[in-house]
Amino acid sequence: QLRRSRSSIDMAAAAARTTTAEEEEGRQGYPTFPINHPTHQCIAGISVRGFRHQMFNGEYVFTGDIVDDLPVFRRRQRYKNMQFYIYHRPEPAQWVLNDLVDPSAGAVFCSASDGLHSGWTGVSAMSAAPELTTTRVTDAAGYRDEAIRVSGCEAATKAMGHTDGASVGCAITARQDGVYLRQGPDDPYEALSRHPHYVKPADEKGGPCHIFFHDPSLVSEGPEGDTFWALGPRADFVEGLFAKTERGHLAHWKIKPPDRPENQVSISLQHGDDLIAGCLEDMVGLPPK
Repeated sequence: QLRRSRSSIDMAAAAARTTTAEEEEGRQGYPTFPINHPTHQCIAGISVRGFRHQMFNGEYVFTGDIVDDLPVFRRRQRYKNMQFYIYHRPEPAQWVLNDLVDPSAGAVFCSASDGLHSGWTGVSAMSAAPELTTTRVTDAAGYRDEAIRVSGCEAATKAMGHTDGASVGCAITARQDGVYLRQGPDDPYEALSRHPHYVKPADEKGGPCHIFFHDPSLVSEGPEGDTFWALGPRADFVEGLFAKTERGHLAHWKIKPPDRPENQVSISLQHGDDLIAGCLEDMVGLPPK
C-alpha cells in the first residue's frame, strides 16, 4: 500500500461508512461509498483534454468506487456506447485509462508517476509484422503430436522500433519464439473456443505463452468484431496480447509498436465544495480547477 498523508476529509469519510459488508464490496468487487458519502461532496469528477484521440477527452464523473484508496472516474462515450475509466493501481504506482476497472489488466494509457498531473503514455494500435511467422510442426508432447513453431519475434520487435522492451501493455520479445503444444479437447479454453489451444511451457526465462482463437460470439471477454488468433501471456485478455492475426487464419500477424507519449494531456479536477477542496491535491495529486 502506498504511503499518503490522510487529510481530514479522508478520516471523516472512513468514519462515515455505514454500509454492509456486501455494499462495501461495491461494483466489480471494489469498495464503494454511498452517494451521500463526504468524498462525493469533495470530488465531482475530472476534465480531461489533449489526448490524440478525441473519444478519450471530456468530462469523467466520480463513480463512487474507490480503488487503491483513490477515486474511480468514468466517461460515457456515445460512439458504440463505450465507457472509459481513469483509476489508480498500486503496482506499478500510476493512474491508468482503460475500458474496464481492473488493476491487474493492461491499459490504453498510463501516467508516468503516481500523480494525475504527470506525463501520460499511450498504447499504439497493432501494426503488421511480417517477420513474425507461425508454422505447423509435429511434437510428441502435443495432443495428436500437433504443435506450432513461432519464429521472428525479436526481429519483428526491432523492425517495429522497440528498443528497451518497456511497454504499457505487452511488448513481444525473443522469449515468445519456440514450440507451442496443442492442449487437446479436454482443455477448458479449447472446449470453449472450439479451436485448438497451444501453449509454450514456462521455463527459466518466464511463464508460459499461449496461442488461442478468439471468437466474440463464444467468449464474452475481449474485443468485439472479427475473429482472430492471439498470442499472449494467458489464454485471455487480462494481461494483454503480444500479437494477433489480421483475421481468423493463423497468419499475417500484428504486434504493438512502441508506446507513444501523450504530451498535450491536461487534467483538472471538478469539486463540489470549495471549503473542502483542499483534500483534492492530497488524494489525487492535482490542485482543484
